[in-house]
Amino acid sequence: SGTASAPSLAFDADANEDTGLYLFAENNIGIASGGSVIGKWFLTPSIANNGTRTISADGMLSGILLIKHTQSGRPAIFWMHAIDGVVEVSDPAGVFSVTAGTASSSNIYLTGGTIVLENKSGSDSQYAIMFLG
Repeated sequence: SGTASAPSLAFDADANEDTGLYLFAENNIGIASGGSVIGKWFLTPSIANNGTRTISADGMLSGILLIKHTQSGRPAIFWMHAIDGVVEVSDPAGVFSVTAGTASSSNIYLTGGTIVLENKSGSDSQYAIMFLG
């Protein structure tokens, strides 16, 4: 633990212990405050075209989602909630969608209380994702 004049960064597998940054797995970093995970950054493994990946986990079921399609470098911002759904806030290049099955797109949508990332971009893709919640 640190102080305002000497903050610390903790890289640990247990985010329930302190405030800081935590390494959950390779390419998967969490941000905790007072024992609660308040943010998470990760790089997805490659998702095959027409493949899906669950992206709501570790209590990160509502908040802001920042995402970048790493091959194209195209970013987007979403508001998400595991009950109310996903709302696209900003997608300047129009490469993301909130509707499952949208062709030529990376789709982020709610199904059964789970937020899913679906790759319909036409090729295998990887994504950099940050949750703030």
